[in-house]
Amino acid sequence: SAAERTAAEIASKQQLLAESERRLAQLMGDPLLKKRSLPETLPQVSLTLAEMPAAIMTRRPDLQAALQRIQAADSQANVAYKNLLPSFNLAASWSKASNRPSRLLSSDPLWSLLGNLSAPLFQGGALRAQAASAQFSAERALWAYRERLLAATVEVEDKLGQEHSLAQQKRHLAQALKHATTTHDYYRQRYRQGLSTIFDLLIAQQNAFNLEIELLQNRFQRLTNRIDLALALGLGESSAAGDPQ
Repeated sequence: SAAERTAAEIASKQQLLAESERRLAQLMGDPLLKKRSLPETLPQVSLTLAEMPAAIMTRRPDLQAALQRIQAADSQANVAYKNLLPSFNLAASWSKASNRPSRLLSSDPLWSLLGNLSAPLFQGGALRAQAASAQFSAERALWAYRERLLAATVEVEDKLGQEHSLAQQKRHLAQALKHATTTHDYYRQRYRQGLSTIFDLLIAQQNAFNLEIELLQNRFQRLTNRIDLALALGLGESSAAGDPQ
């Protein structure tokens, strides 16, 4: 029964492996989704120094995008406020009038100029509303940036805390595996002496195997967490200087 259950689990793992290989090929831009040869050992991913300045997080793409939105909203607000000022183009008006000299005699250039100057005054309500809306958008972009920055800080703190927790779990699991290995050796010696049954030996062996699997899963979680920590800090990639043992 245990052997058949394990065989079923192996089949499930093989399917998950095939799906992961196809996602890897997709991320690498391989249209044929070819199966790639993967290394037998896990990559080495060092722990990013916690003493790094907090300003390094500003390199995160989401924070960079939020900052660009602030700058764009601020520029739009400046344009909206400038639209409140009267604007005119004497050169353009003179050029249009010079094409028909009679217009210069039938119209008063002073009143034409005053008309151009007073145009923004009649639209002042709408322009002020646009300026206020643009100012509100700039402030909203600023608050969105602060919210995104706070979320990034919490994300980094979570990853650092997870690193500490996984390190503690690793020490306890390693100690438990040591005891399980000692127990397995003890029952193997007793089985050879005819003092214990094969079931006692198999149970001790299974406990040792299960702890080895938990240690491997712990190592995988630490590697993944360190990659996530580097991404949370905006590093893009982490150095391969050390491997969690």
